[in-house]
Amino acid sequence: MKNNNFILIALLLSTFSASVTLADNVAIGGENFILEVAKKNSSEHKISTILHKKGMNKNKAIELTQNMITIDHTLFTFMAESYAMQSKLSLKDIYSELANYALYQKNVDFTSYSFLVKFTHSVKKAPLSASELKDIEQISNKEQLIYEALT
Repeated sequence: MKNNNFILIALLLSTFSASVTLADNVAIGGENFILEVAKKNSSEHKISTILHKKGMNKNKAIELTQNMITIDHTLFTFMAESYAMQSKLSLKDIYSELANYALYQKNVDFTSYSFLVKFTHSVKKAPLSASELKDIEQISNKEQLIYEALT
């Protein structure tokens, strides 16, 4: 029993010291590190990267993406990922379609039922069933609540 306690205490201490070391490393370059991670996880970065990989000039890809995102970029990312989770569509497919919207300078509004129907149809590349349309209506209502709560 004493050996088990000793092993447990040693494990806890090593975990604690590792987390302190990680925290020190983040504190040293913390702001830059956090900003860099946030930037790479943003919708703006993901969409402009898709456009750039398709051969578009990097600055033009960023410009088109910024023009498409008409709300706070963090809120846009949150709403896009919320839509992905609720609709059970691939986030990769969603960002790919958002890149097409940016390329063709189309408006994006995750709170709009008609937008979500059209967008979901584009992502799925198949007709939507009655139950899917009902789900999209609920998603639209939830996205509206998110938008209102965070603006």
